[in-house]
Amino acid sequence: MEYVEGRTLEQLIGHRRMPLKQVLAYATQIADALGKAHAAGIIHRDLKPSNIMITSEDNVKILDFGLAKLVATSGLVDGEATASTLETLTKEGKLLGTFAYMAPEQAEGKPVDARCDIFSFGLILYEMLTGRRPFGGDTNLAMITAMLHEEPTPPSQLAPGLPAEVERVVMCCLRKDPQRRWQSMPDLKLTFQNLEEKSDSGGFPLTVARHLPFK
Repeated sequence: MEYVEGRTLEQLIGHRRMPLKQVLAYATQIADALGKAHAAGIIHRDLKPSNIMITSEDNVKILDFGLAKLVATSGLVDGEATASTLETLTKEGKLLGTFAYMAPEQAEGKPVDARCDIFSFGLILYEMLTGRRPFGGDTNLAMITAMLHEEPTPPSQLAPGLPAEVERVVMCCLRKDPQRRWQSMPDLKLTFQNLEEKSDSGGFPLTVARHLPFK
């Protein structure tokens, strides 16, 4: 196995908000890596900060594909895996993955597709931007209940100055209905590249005086 030297994203977050520029750079790389995996028919299913390594060169490496599954190429649309798979990725009634970073359909033991990785990606983005998880709870059951039935606090309420455009991207990843989420990692990669360019050109205000609601 490849030895990857660096720190996990979990270590970098450390319950603190990360700078927006850093979040956008890492998000672009994560979306790129997952897009390539999905295009190859591979769904991760256990994406979380401790499975993402950041090297000393600030390169992102996604680790631990132990729960990954291969989907049939006929189940790929525009490089993304859909519910038509080579085999059922999560059999009904059986939970696989990490409770705090599961998609709703995964927590309910339903069949899943690449959009479960998109939900997990949204959870990670939220944590990078705010320093906390969107769904709290002292037990696994409490976390799953919150994730299934509650809406997360808009990240801009926890991270003053967060651009509304970034918030909308994150909140769309966290929609409970897979049909209403982002459908494609390549699209997310392109979106974050555009956000990076806007950030580099000074297109985002340094501060935001009030909460900009997600619509």
